[in-house]
Amino acid sequence: VLWKRDLVREFRAGEVDWGNSQSPWVGDGRVFASIIAPTNCLMAFDASDGALLWQGHTNALTYASPVGGSIQGVRQIIFPDRYGLVAVTPDSGRLLWRHRQGHASQQGPSPVVHGNVILSVKSNDGTGTQAVRIDSSNGVFSAHGLWTMRQLGDLYTTMVVHGDHVYATSMMGGGRLRCLELAAGKVRWESSAARFSSAILVGQHLVALADNGCLLLIEASPIGYREVARSPARPKGDRAMYLNSPAFANGRLYLRDSYEVVCLGAAPPPLRMDVSLPAGTDRAQFTVSCCDGSALAANRAAQIGLRWSSDLRQPPAQWTRMT
Repeated sequence: VLWKRDLVREFRAGEVDWGNSQSPWVGDGRVFASIIAPTNCLMAFDASDGALLWQGHTNALTYASPVGGSIQGVRQIIFPDRYGLVAVTPDSGRLLWRHRQGHASQQGPSPVVHGNVILSVKSNDGTGTQAVRIDSSNGVFSAHGLWTMRQLGDLYTTMVVHGDHVYATSMMGGGRLRCLELAAGKVRWESSAARFSSAILVGQHLVALADNGCLLLIEASPIGYREVARSPARPKGDRAMYLNSPAFANGRLYLRDSYEVVCLGAAPPPLRMDVSLPAGTDRAQFTVSCCDGSALAANRAAQIGLRWSSDLRQPPAQWTRMT
């Protein structure tokens, strides 16, 4: 342990009904968190030694976590509270803007910052998402609601933005996965191929988790729902619950249910190329396979090309492509 702070004892913080589910936001050399207290609810600590750097503001704590980002060129930390969103400067905690939209204390999804638009779950029953545009004039920020969609949003999982579109699940809305236009909130498609509980973005694909533990790989495209692959469900009995979002790092997927944490290898195996010159011929034969000698999947083989050059000083992009 490098350092620790007891927020309840040191700052007389109240305790949340079902336990604290808020993750601190770490950025700009600081750790940002919020507490339930009459005053000084937002605070920042030095990430190196835990020293309190600032605290202030009166906020109503939710189960959601703060996020950081740059909006209109200004670094800021956005805290959700049960009345809406509050943004402060990371260095001093100075209030930048506040938007009241009717949050509820039960909300768990974090706000999502994309450019100058913020998405957040807003209604008291766990459904409903609002897009908020943040403008700035002469250094003064203002927040304006762009659109609200009642059928989108969840008690638990955070939305995904890819390009100009939003992908989100809604357990309260039948577990459907939906794609919406970020600018207008218009639904491009929705799918009930599974009862989805969460989805994250990995490259150009969504890794979606169903509430029965089944993993699905889906194209992150507004054109339509296209499932690339799925893995078998991991049932643990009737009491198993898959409500957490997966996490992905270094080619591995991490999943959690109500019983255990599971790590799955998700990176494609390295490639191997063998070259031979069959006897009695003047042709070279190139064989590409996985490192263990197994055949490539069809979708991976389709991405492989062959180029040649008599001048190895040329960059590979200028080599001649062979059929």
